[in-house]
Amino acid sequence: MDLPHSDELPRVDTRPRTRAAWTLAACIAGILASSAWPSFIGSATPEALFGAVVCLAGLGLLGGRRTAAAALLAAALMLTAGRATLEHHPPRDHVLHHAAALPIDDAGRQRALVGLTARVRSAPADPDAATPSWERGVFAGDRTAIEVEAEAIDLGDGWTTASGGVRLRVDDAVDAAPNWLTPGSRLEVVGWLHAPVGPRNPGDRESWRIDAATLHTDDWELLAEASGGTWWARARGWLARVRWRVQSGGRSLLGVRADDADPASGLLAALVLGQRDAGFEEAYRPFRRVGLAHLLAISGLHLAILAGAAAWLLRTFVPGWRVHAAGVAVAVGLLLVLVPARTPIVRAGIMVLALLAARALGRRHDPLAVLAWTATAILLFDPPQLFDLGFQLSFGLVAALIALAPRAHATLFGERSPVRGVLHAPAPLWRSGVRVAAGSVARLASATALCWLLSAPAIALHTGLLSPWTVPATIVATPMIAVLLVASYAAIAIAAVAPPVAGALRLPLLALADACNAVVGWFDALPASAVALPRISTALAITATGTAIVVVVRGRRVRWNHGLAVLLVAAWAWTELARPFEQAGQLDVHTLAVGDGTAHLLSSDGEDVLWDCGSIGGGAGATTVRAVRALGLGRVDAAVLTHANLDHANGLPRAMRELGIATLFTTPQAAEHTRRGGAMDDIFDELAELGVQIRTVAAGDRFQVGSATATVLWPPVDARIESPNDASLVALVEAADGVRVLLTADIGGGGLARLLERVDPALLRVDVLELPHHGADDEHARRLVALADARVVIQSAGPARVRQDPWREARGDGLWLVTGRDGAIHVRSRAGLEVAAMRRGELEVPDP
Repeated sequence: MDLPHSDELPRVDTRPRTRAAWTLAACIAGILASSAWPSFIGSATPEALFGAVVCLAGLGLLGGRRTAAAALLAAALMLTAGRATLEHHPPRDHVLHHAAALPIDDAGRQRALVGLTARVRSAPADPDAATPSWERGVFAGDRTAIEVEAEAIDLGDGWTTASGGVRLRVDDAVDAAPNWLTPGSRLEVVGWLHAPVGPRNPGDRESWRIDAATLHTDDWELLAEASGGTWWARARGWLARVRWRVQSGGRSLLGVRADDADPASGLLAALVLGQRDAGFEEAYRPFRRVGLAHLLAISGLHLAILAGAAAWLLRTFVPGWRVHAAGVAVAVGLLLVLVPARTPIVRAGIMVLALLAARALGRRHDPLAVLAWTATAILLFDPPQLFDLGFQLSFGLVAALIALAPRAHATLFGERSPVRGVLHAPAPLWRSGVRVAAGSVARLASATALCWLLSAPAIALHTGLLSPWTVPATIVATPMIAVLLVASYAAIAIAAVAPPVAGALRLPLLALADACNAVVGWFDALPASAVALPRISTALAITATGTAIVVVVRGRRVRWNHGLAVLLVAAWAWTELARPFEQAGQLDVHTLAVGDGTAHLLSSDGEDVLWDCGSIGGGAGATTVRAVRALGLGRVDAAVLTHANLDHANGLPRAMRELGIATLFTTPQAAEHTRRGGAMDDIFDELAELGVQIRTVAAGDRFQVGSATATVLWPPVDARIESPNDASLVALVEAADGVRVLLTADIGGGGLARLLERVDPALLRVDVLELPHHGADDEHARRLVALADARVVIQSAGPARVRQDPWREARGDGLWLVTGRDGAIHVRSRAGLEVAAMRRGELEVPDP
């Protein structure tokens, strides 16, 4: 028989993946364009964009092939642009629309007393259950948080239809919650509705889908059970009730409790149930630093492990590949019911079910095309997913594994094809087992190396971290996690049938979870387990990923031009990380909006210092970490604690742990106050566990922040000061170009009076002044403001102080900014002063 010529061999039809890729690219372009839409379309509204979609679709039906293709791609672009534009325009009956119209009271709060009918989405929970004592806020007592879905609202003029999520806060213990208050139930409540605030700091996202109004009420007596509702709301309530019962049953069978601080229990709850208990944080830290955080966030990997186990079980006992696909789909569906319906698991579930459906239909399909169409559908439903690291890695790495994994494996381990027609004696069983095991490890190693290579730029872009030990840690930890995952779900199934055996099954699961924590902890203890990097640009991340893809595709056929491309990308990365062309002598002061508290970030010539980090309401640590990374910093060199008050310190442990801060400057008086017990003592115990070096400074001491010099003006080293506020560290920070900044913390009263007597008035004349004690009215503070004669005055305070402003009549000609009104404030010394506020943009600074 004549064999066909090589040119006549059948080729893979790439048209399906090409069509899907072009459609996905058009959707991505529409989302990207929507962020700058006014510059493209002018005053186009979402309705106008959707009208253009209809017109373009009609043109596609009537035109020729090329015209139809272009019109349909343009329609896809317009459709996603319109959907992305809608992210800033919630529906007219949404709670956020009602909240936006609320009056503003004398304290600067936008709120009103309302009645609300809603469907419960989550079980009542203590928001402080897994939170350290110092992060719970200064005045926190018993409180409970519940997520509800609004159905109707009464603003004082009768009930009207409402929609959207609401965070219900009850000032009462969770143990006192009524028995009927479960997910799926319907309630009526009276409370204070607070409008959400927009982005206040770098890194905050603006979207009504991730924002929510807050309803605050005093106790459980203001809640009442309600009945009725639309059939659709009742169906969603029934599904929420089923999910809650399944999750409660799984938690009971595994024997994990929300208040259990054991890391093994926390790992088990996160891995199997998708819930973050008290022990989760301790278990999560080493996983995150080593680059294995994805193993604890239920996503596509967990679904793939479950699907593989279910497929193996079905192949063993049931014939028929269609039955196998249906059985795996049922297993995936059960998992979606068991775990919380968060975005990553829903995204992964849709992706896996789409691939299973494509196979179950029995028709030829291109997995890459199915993947691209699935990504397109998710972006049409939720456009902001495009900017989520989880979305990028989920679809990008799955596509890479489908398209590039065989090439990567062949490059690393060679490609050995058996010679046809040659008979070989059967190998011994042990040798076959060794060969299979070695092949599995090799495939895991090549796939892990491929994923690490392609994901490293995106992870560095989003998190500022590079984990060199990710590949070996993944090879060791992934099989253990897979065994723990499958064993846990098997234990839940067995215990559901035979509850008495649950206790016996729980012990080996906890032992295996302990082993997983120990292995990851060992990798975390290795040198350079997590390297903090300055944030790289999006262009560099895309270029580096594209270069890596080309190198993997070429495999062992890499030539000199590919090496040159790698060197150029490395040089580009060096210029962004080392910043050799950055202007020297510049000082940047970022004052973050953390409510009634303080968090400054000082940067100069590549050195960064966090100056206080705390808030009365808690959350300052997470806000600061997010803002610092959004500003392009992967780590911070040192921190300063001005005095021993929680509203300046309760965010420090989280910030120092996640930003790699190893040195803390504070005063002798603050160090003394921390030895008196309480939350401040707990903070310093946590810093000691982190290995933070604590150095005390006093009046007359100096230390450098890059090219800027910080001179401590107060307190004296031997001064006995009982009030922590009066012992606040006051420092003059002078940039290399002469710009002077005075940071005053909470000093006031007698302490400020003694400072003014002790310090040369010439040192107090500055360009930028931090208003003492968040703007408290004090005769000595007024004297300091007059002496400073600053061009820029910064007040770090919550919105309540915006309306109650005792300084209104005392202000001079300077620029006065309040974080509670203006958001984060950025001051830069560059041939003078440049000032910007998060909510006001660039601001004009008065002349000296």
